[in-house]
Amino acid sequence: MTTTHREVERKFRVTPDFALPDLVGVGGIVRVSPQPALDMSATYHDTTDLTLIRWRTTLRRRTGGHDDGWHLKLPVGGPHGEIRDEVRVPLEASPPDQVPAALADIVAPLVRDAALNPMATVSVRRFPMLLLDASGTALLEV
Repeated sequence: MTTTHREVERKFRVTPDFALPDLVGVGGIVRVSPQPALDMSATYHDTTDLTLIRWRTTLRRRTGGHDDGWHLKLPVGGPHGEIRDEVRVPLEASPPDQVPAALADIVAPLVRDAALNPMATVSVRRFPMLLLDASGTALLEV
């Protein structure tokens, strides 16, 4: 099953000694809730000449997070391309080294007849924190 959601993602570079400031009281945040660490691995697929990246589009197969699966991120807007639609397909939709047909069909106008190949694998340990409002609803994840 394919699902789509819109995301606004902002990434920041910080120094190794960075500490998140106390955000309680800012913008309706009443509590910060640390979450369990996640060991995640993502393999990014593209053409040999990086057609998708040039179109600000990413296609990856990710494991280890709450959203394991194939993710296709398509630019929608924002001054820095931070607003994107993310199309998701479950891991079992295809073998690990084969892009699911549902996603390959979406990017076909960009890549034409070029093959989509694994280009890079990135593994990270993420320490997420949820910023919660008074009702316990997560406003965002840091």
